[in-house]
Order: sequence, then C-alpha cells, then structure tokens
Amino acid sequence: SLRIAQRPVRVVASPDTIRFDAFGDVRTVTAVAQDSLGSAVAGAVTSVIPSDAAVADTSDAVTLVARGNGVSSADITVAGIAGRVVVVVNQVAASLNVAVTFGNPIVTLPAGSSLPLSCAAADRNGYPIARGAALVRTVKGTVAGAGCADATVQHSGYDTLVFAMGAVQTRVPVIVATWPDSVAVLVAAWPLATDDRIRFVGENLANPSIVALRPLVADILADYGNPTSNLERARAIRDWVARTAIYSQTFAHSDNSTTNLSVLPLGKTWADANAMLSQEEWDRDVAYWGDIAANGYAVLDRLLGTLDTATGLRADDGMMVRVAGTHYRMRDIESYRFFLCTYQTILANTLWAAAGLHGLQLWTYSHDPAAVFIPELDRWVYEDISFNNDFVDGTTGEPLSPVDLLDMSMNGAIGRARPSRISGPNYDPQVYGQLTYLSAFPQGFPFLGDLIARVDLSNAWSGHRVQIDVPALANYSPANDQTLYPRVSRQEAFPTLGVVVTNLQVVDSVFVLHLGSSYPNHLRFERRVQGGQWETVSTDDVLPIGACVVEYRSIDNLGTVSATTTLDVWVPRPDDFLESGDPTGLHRQARACS
Repeated sequence: SLRIAQRPVRVVASPDTIRFDAFGDVRTVTAVAQDSLGSAVAGAVTSVIPSDAAVADTSDAVTLVARGNGVSSADITVAGIAGRVVVVVNQVAASLNVAVTFGNPIVTLPAGSSLPLSCAAADRNGYPIARGAALVRTVKGTVAGAGCADATVQHSGYDTLVFAMGAVQTRVPVIVATWPDSVAVLVAAWPLATDDRIRFVGENLANPSIVALRPLVADILADYGNPTSNLERARAIRDWVARTAIYSQTFAHSDNSTTNLSVLPLGKTWADANAMLSQEEWDRDVAYWGDIAANGYAVLDRLLGTLDTATGLRADDGMMVRVAGTHYRMRDIESYRFFLCTYQTILANTLWAAAGLHGLQLWTYSHDPAAVFIPELDRWVYEDISFNNDFVDGTTGEPLSPVDLLDMSMNGAIGRARPSRISGPNYDPQVYGQLTYLSAFPQGFPFLGDLIARVDLSNAWSGHRVQIDVPALANYSPANDQTLYPRVSRQEAFPTLGVVVTNLQVVDSVFVLHLGSSYPNHLRFERRVQGGQWETVSTDDVLPIGACVVEYRSIDNLGTVSATTTLDVWVPRPDDFLESGDPTGLHRQARACS
C-alpha cells in the first residue's frame, strides 16, 4: 500500500511586502503554504500578528490597517506554520496647503528673518502628513531655504513661492518688504539753469524753414539706406554735409585722394580743387558765406539752388548741380565757395533739426566741431563735420560725448578715443576721411565750450557762448574772458534734454510727483510702465503701486521725443488696495504694475 501525506514546510505571501500610501488604508493578507517540493498545501491564512501596531495593526484576523509611517513586519499563520510579510507605510501627499502667517499681506521683515509659514499636507484619506514641504522654486528669489521649516527672507519684491511634496505642488504669492516704500530716480534730466546767460535754448523744430528741409533730410537718409537709430541718422547727415559742403583744407582731402570724387566736376581731381586754395580764396569764401553762414536754410539755397517751398523743388541756380537724389556735384571748381568748420557745423545743426534732433556748435582750440543730442542714449554725442568723424571709446565701443573727450584730454587718456566713420551714400559708398582733430592736436581738447543759446533769432550770429570751467582754460584767450564767456559746469553746458522729476510726495498712500521738462518746445508728457505702451499723463502724476520700472518722456510741438527718465518704483500694497478706502481718494487713480 502507498500512503501520501503533504507536510507544509514554508509560507509564501503574495505579495511578500505590503505597501500603504495613506493612513487608514486596509489590506487583506494572502498567502499559501508549500511542501518541500513547492506544491501548495491546502489551507488559508488563519492569523496575522503585526510586530508594530504603531505602523499597522489588524482590523480582523487576516486584515492590516495602516496607522503610521514606517517599515515593520507581520507574522502570519497558514496550515499551522508561521510566515512573515514586510509592511511599509509611507504617506503620499494628495493635498498641500501653504500660507504665510505674518499677520499682514505685506511681510515687513529684515533680510535673514524666518518667514512665518503654515504648511499642511494630507494623504488621500485626509490624514495629515507630518513631514515638511520642500521649497522648490521662487520666481524673484525674495525667499530662500529648503522648505517650510527654514524659509528665510532675502530681499524685497513681489514673488511666488512654489512648495512641493512628492508630485503635489502649491504656489504661494507673497509681498516681501525688507525696506520701506521707495522711488529711485535711475535716469533723469536736471532743471535748466535759471540764469539766461547760460540757459540752454534749443531749436524750434517746428520753424517753417526747418520743416521745409525735412524732404531733403528724408532723401539724404534714403541715400544712406534709411538708418533707424537716431545716432546712425545723425552720422548720415554729418557724412553728407562733410561730402557736400567741402572744408577748405588740403589735409581734409589730399591731392592724391580718391575718396569723394563724386562731388567734383567730372574729370577733376582733388589736386585740381586744392590748386584753388590760397589766402585770397580763403578771404573770398569767408566773405561769400559770412553774411548767411549762420542760417543753414539760406546756405542750402546758395549751395544747392533756391528751394520753392510750395513745390519742394530747387531751382538750378546753386553752385552745385544735382545728379540724382541728394548727389550733387560742383558746377565748376572756380565758382565753388569752400566752407569753414563753423559753417559746416551750423549746416549740420540745421539738418539735424529737420531730422528732429537738437545740435550744438562747439568751440575748442582752433576748431568748431558739433554735438548732437541722441534721446535713446540720454546724452550728447560729439560729431566733427570737417574731419567727418565721431569718436568711440576704444574699450567699450560706446560713442563719446564732448565731455568724455574733454575729461580724457585732462586725464591724459585721449588715446582711448577711436575715430568712427560710416560708409558713404549709395552713389559713393567709400568711407570719406582719414584724419581727425587729434591728428593736428594729439594732446586732445584743452578747453571746450558751446553756443548755448540764441539771443536774437532774427540775428543768427547773436547768442550766448559758455565755457566749461577747467584749469587749462586760463591759458587760452579770448575763451578765458568770463565776461564774454561765462564758465559753467558740464551739466550746464550739455544739459540732458528730457523730463525733470520734482516734488515727490506721498498723498493718500500713493506717490505723486511733479514733472518738468528741459526739452525745447515741450508740449506734453508720456509714461509707460514695465516697457508697455506709452500713454499721455498730466504734469502731476500718480505713480503705480507694486514693483516696476516707470519711464517718462517729453513730446514737443512737432511730435519728436526727448530722452527717457527712468524710475524704479517700490510701493508694495495688498491686492485689494486699489478698491479700498475713499472712492474719491487719490489712490484710486493709481494702477498696479503688471
């Protein structure tokens, strides 16, 4: 006879590790007993005994309930023998709530302070999770730290804090103020001098004679490819004047020069033109231009032909013959009248005005160059028409102002100034000019003044000249005559043409400022916030609330724009500020920074 009787030798649980991701979850333990060859022995789980009831306990003989995070085990009995399963409880967040508990919508704490936070997470059964949430990101970096427990204030700003626990994230808006309300004026114009002797008075860009030259300027710019920046537009006009209103010096165009031949009569060379130059020729040319040289409009009539303002056409009665566009040739060398540097500068200033730009006539040793105000650069840029160049910083490449060149000269650093020229017009693209003022005077600019204002607009030669107060000025007569040429600061000689900010004050919990303008012929103010659209504002303007950059500019009677005044505004307010308080209050006129 054969008798078979299975004997269980081991218990195999399925699974051998029971995992919980939320407190209160229930799992029934399943397992089988096996004999020595792995065959199942009849019988089911009859008991489950957890080793740590704080992690999991039983709800009945075969069921486990998650109670606390941790790793434990449970003894199980099947077919009379014991086995064991691993029990893992690790809560997974299903919700996460984080809030700032400072007690005020604006957190006014010094840098380095702990940020008071309330952090609450729960699993999917609603049981709270004891561990802290992680601070995974801030938009503006106003708060630092690894999580809720060690979040610390860093600096002021409107921010969004991103906390996470597992796959669950929450975003917390916060306003941090480590310093009080402030309005920083980053860039602004200064008020013009009150003394009429040194007060800058710019050109009236709406003057009919200036407006009449705008078509000529448009044609000049077209021949130079229609440059878009004001600096490149100013350079194009300088280059055209230098090529057309020729300077009567051989070093400006040597006998063997092959540049700018397009201005000469066909078949003529610079040797032919230079052969005309003499003291007698010089005196003749000065006498010819002297009576009108301060009137750029009249100069162009004699040079290019009389302009008919009704038709916009010029008569063929000038000393130059129009070829095409703004390309003019000398009618003949004998009748052409050469220009002095002063006359060239006045002509450039006239055409810059027709282009919507303000220019100045400069005065230094033995030379009258020019300067043009470039609004987007917030500064005057040196331009030399006779030598057809400006200067850039050899280190930074930035265009240099007259004041830069004066200071470099005083400090022995004029070697940093590098001449800059542009390609010519489409009819003669070769770069014109090689030498500079520094070629004749390597030491640079010993003194520097300008024609700051006209006294009598009917008398173009009248006006006020000023000199920047530098020690070397004492050595140069007549520039050192303070009775004729008052000494001024750099800012007075070259004022920033833009919006002046005055009388900043707090009214009804918002900042109100008064706007003034140093821009000639000012008509209205415009403002934009955070680089948005420009909008017209009144003289007394209510600043936005929040943290943003606010810009102002002045618009004149012809629509041209000034330099930009820039403010950094820090006025933190709660979300409901604009709708709170007195409906007629001034703060209702404010807007929030976007």
